[in-house]
Amino acid sequence: MKKIFLFLLASAFVHTTLLAQFTATLTGNPIGTTGWILGGSSTGIDSTMRLTGAASSQNGYVYYNTATNLTTCGHFTVDFDYKIVVTAGTPVADGIAFWYLSNPPIAVTGGGGCGIPNNANGLILVLDTYDNNSAAGADNPLITLLGYNGTITSYVEGSTTGRLGTVATNQFYMTDGTWHHVKVDYTAGTINVYVNYSTTPIITGVYPMTINGYFGFSSSTGLYYSDQRIKDVHVVSTSTSPMPTVVSPVNYCLGATASPLTAGGGGPYSWYTDTTMAPLAGAPTPSTATTGSTYYYVRQGSGSCISPAATIQVIVGTPPAAPVLSGHTPYCTGETFIPFVVTGTTGSLNWYTAATGGTASTTTPTVNTGVAGTTTTWVSQIVSGCESNRASFTTVVHPTPAAPLLTGTSTYCQYNAYTPLTATGTNIKWYTVPTGGTGSTTQPTVNTSVAGVTTIYASQTDTGCESPRAAFVVTVNAKPAPPTVAPPTYCQLDPSGPLAATGTGLLWYGPGVTAPSAATPVPSTTLARVDTYYVTQTVLGCTSDSARDIVTIKPKPAPPVTADTSYCQFFPAPALTAIGSNLLWYTTLGGSGSSTAPVPPTTVSGSTTWFVTQMVNGCISNPASLMVTTMFLPTFTITQSRPYVCQFDTLTLSYFGATPIGAGYTWTLPQGASFVSGTASSTSVVVRFDSLNLQDVVLRIGDNANFCATYDTIRISVSPTPIVDPYIQENVCQGDTVGLALTAHSDNASTYVWDFAGANIITHNSNSGGPYTVSWPTTGIHVIKIYGVSVAGCRSQTVNDTVNVHVIPDARFRIVGDGPLCLEDSVEFKADSFNYGYNYSWYPSHFFALNIGADVWGKVETSGYVSLEVRDAFGCKNTDSLLLTPDYCCTVSFPSAFTPNGDGKNDLFRPIYQGYHRFHGFRVTNRWGQVVFESTNSNMAWDGKYNGVPQDMDVYYYVIKYDCGAKELIAKGDVTLIR
Repeated sequence: MKKIFLFLLASAFVHTTLLAQFTATLTGNPIGTTGWILGGSSTGIDSTMRLTGAASSQNGYVYYNTATNLTTCGHFTVDFDYKIVVTAGTPVADGIAFWYLSNPPIAVTGGGGCGIPNNANGLILVLDTYDNNSAAGADNPLITLLGYNGTITSYVEGSTTGRLGTVATNQFYMTDGTWHHVKVDYTAGTINVYVNYSTTPIITGVYPMTINGYFGFSSSTGLYYSDQRIKDVHVVSTSTSPMPTVVSPVNYCLGATASPLTAGGGGPYSWYTDTTMAPLAGAPTPSTATTGSTYYYVRQGSGSCISPAATIQVIVGTPPAAPVLSGHTPYCTGETFIPFVVTGTTGSLNWYTAATGGTASTTTPTVNTGVAGTTTTWVSQIVSGCESNRASFTTVVHPTPAAPLLTGTSTYCQYNAYTPLTATGTNIKWYTVPTGGTGSTTQPTVNTSVAGVTTIYASQTDTGCESPRAAFVVTVNAKPAPPTVAPPTYCQLDPSGPLAATGTGLLWYGPGVTAPSAATPVPSTTLARVDTYYVTQTVLGCTSDSARDIVTIKPKPAPPVTADTSYCQFFPAPALTAIGSNLLWYTTLGGSGSSTAPVPPTTVSGSTTWFVTQMVNGCISNPASLMVTTMFLPTFTITQSRPYVCQFDTLTLSYFGATPIGAGYTWTLPQGASFVSGTASSTSVVVRFDSLNLQDVVLRIGDNANFCATYDTIRISVSPTPIVDPYIQENVCQGDTVGLALTAHSDNASTYVWDFAGANIITHNSNSGGPYTVSWPTTGIHVIKIYGVSVAGCRSQTVNDTVNVHVIPDARFRIVGDGPLCLEDSVEFKADSFNYGYNYSWYPSHFFALNIGADVWGKVETSGYVSLEVRDAFGCKNTDSLLLTPDYCCTVSFPSAFTPNGDGKNDLFRPIYQGYHRFHGFRVTNRWGQVVFESTNSNMAWDGKYNGVPQDMDVYYYVIKYDCGAKELIAKGDVTLIR
């Protein structure tokens, strides 16, 4: 699409009388057209003047019916608003024109000519909107200012003939259908064009005119068309020369030589001394004989084209008082200079280096504080061109003294007492930092309890100037750690060696309190004792604390404790023993000892002596002796109550034989056997046998205080008891039937005896060994017992097994919510009880997107039963069902109005329904049948817009198609859009 907007601006009416003013307006509601001529398609509508409507091949114009005179010194302004409304489906065309022409519109150019009169003579402003042949491209809205002299037949798009200034391109806002503002200013042949209240002209051109002209607007359409209007037109015109430019006030000092006054603007000039405007012969020269103000007036032009008067004030003043100059003094060399302060001034300053004469400077001077000495500075002020006397200020710079001399002790050992430094200088100040900080007359001290390096700083002050700081470094060497020692240990009377320590510059003390010695001591081992020695080390002249070196002389241990012993002849004697530690055995005194204790022989009666030492804390004792005597040796049998015994049963065993004097009895039982009657020292005992097969029982009888003894052994046959091994499922459900049977039994088992722990026997085998089918009516843990009996009459031990009877899970459930149940509704199903250890399954599964869990959502697709199966971790399950009879719920309703204003309330127009509906289409149309919203998906909500544009307040019509059950339904109605 190509858009052209044409605007013509006419020069304002100008009277020849000085400062006369002309105005014309096209305003009001309804618009007032008094004094205006309308032609073609132009018509007033409300507050606007419509030049063309939305139709092709139209021409419209309006112009003020009185011609106005414009001279070369004339001035006018024209303000108006315009609007171009796009016709849907067509390009924007062709534009609006504003003009000031000497010829009214008798014949005009239509279409792209924007209705401009033919053979125009005057000023034209064109806003072109369609097919304008712009260098920036076709359909590029632009604004063009033209000056025609009556020789151009008609306006042609893109022509450069008569163009004033530059062309304003890319003015796309002109065709957005809203009102825009234009202002044209003509001053003595210079034209400035402003748009949309901008203070910067969009076009500036020069075209001086002296004509009687008409102000007017025109527009036209060709094949394409737009609604093109103007309103709020204001034309204001005056005729005058511009006021001359002057400089005011003009200042002189009392008695100064004055010059004639001047003005600018082109002239000719007329000068006056008062408002009566009695002219002077020429430019006046002001008098400076007295102080005060005098006013002069000047105008330019001649005849009826003369400007207003410009005023010049001439002020004759007295010299001002000298300013007050102050500053900082004295300084020390190198100190930063502080700028001078000048007070008592009302004018500009002049600076000098001498009391009189010299060259003035407007730059504030500074004093070089790097050199000691005295400097004087002068300053004056100028007020109304008059200079005051000079004020002065003297700056003194004192030399900075050298740093003071610091002496003292620079090195300390940690914890030694600190001695203050000595400073040679005047007015000493002490610091802890090289720069900054606050000085003190009190010298800082060094904490010698902490090793490290500390720097102390000091300065001296002379004539108020502080010197650089002298530095003194104090080093505190760390106190060394005590030496490392290895305390030795010796056995009493063993040889010793010199003590050992690791360190530098070692000094030894002790035992006890002694003077230090560099010689390493050698301890004595004559007596068992503990001696303490001390040793220090010296590093960088600093002595450490002493380390304790403890020397231990361990006592020689006593001989081991031994006891002579006796053995029966032929008795296998054990190895010899003695009371002591780390024993060494000897066959004779001297020689090498053995850590293996000797075993004395007992085949030959008699006595033998051995020797033994002990080692305690690494020290060996003197030997002790041990004598062993082999003694000469008195027969019996063991009887039993029966030839065999059942496992876990008892048998009586008895001694049979002569009784020796002072004899002692000792029974020894095999593993798995125990005394039931009697003890290990009885002559007759009752013994229980838990282990099978052949078992040996030993009886010992000793004489000579039970020292030497004789043994007898009897072998007992132990018959096995039956073995039974029942099996039952570990976890069962209440009321379930389960099998109970033997998983294994021994071959010698004959009969079985059961305890079913309260179970109901459902079925069983004729054999007492089972299997059985049982059921428990009660929950909880039940203990089953069984034992077997062999053919030989041996009874087994009772075997226990347990079973845990679990309660049946609760499968009851409900539908959450009280509303009616609609077909294809999403419904929440919830179990009446919940257990984290249970599994919940819902059926039929096609009702549910996820059919597991105690709380699920399902879609009611048909009438029928919904079931819940609950199963625990042990396989116990329960099921419950609920019959569903849903309704169709086919009602769909709509609101009667909605307000799409973005406040979050009633912003969307959409169906309101209960249950599930499968929608096929939703359409909204305006009163002309135009579809403004349509949806065939789940987005069934209209936001009040069409193609993103908010629609007007009005009544709209809707129709919706949807399925409910097996039926297709249609709903229609209207809705009011409110904003």
